[in-house]
Amino acid sequence: MNYRQLLEETLEYSGSPFKHFYKKMVEKYGAQPGSFFVGNFSALSDDPRHVETIVAEFTRNNPVLVPTIKMVAITPGAAEFMDANGIKPNDLLDRLYSGDIGTVCDYDQIQNYLSILSNDARILAVYPIKLKNNTVENIWIIHYPEAPETTILMPDEY
Repeated sequence: MNYRQLLEETLEYSGSPFKHFYKKMVEKYGAQPGSFFVGNFSALSDDPRHVETIVAEFTRNNPVLVPTIKMVAITPGAAEFMDANGIKPNDLLDRLYSGDIGTVCDYDQIQNYLSILSNDARILAVYPIKLKNNTVENIWIIHYPEAPETTILMPDEY
């Protein structure tokens, strides 16, 4: 892993969230930039995985709480799906509140983490649900901090 990739936007990582991620992490933990960086990522310097994967793993292992949600809306498809599969909306919302945003890709994991810290952008949570016939189907929660409601929906209702 190249540490500079966490601090700079290079041509390869143009538009990446790493510089913003690093700044937010230093603010959150109140550490000197060097000490936060070395303390959390130095052991991974020889890790062959892509830097985005490493940063996403860090965010999964260090969840942050989602700010309070005001109102919840459930789409008809999600309501039917939850009812048919014995899923309670509060169980999904508890996961979201605790910072568990489910199974999103690495890039979305990092973006969600930054959105939670900043409380200024959309958060997408994806929860795979194992059905009675042993198949898996996803249910989503979308939270916009500036919107009056958080929505539970099926992917095809987006």
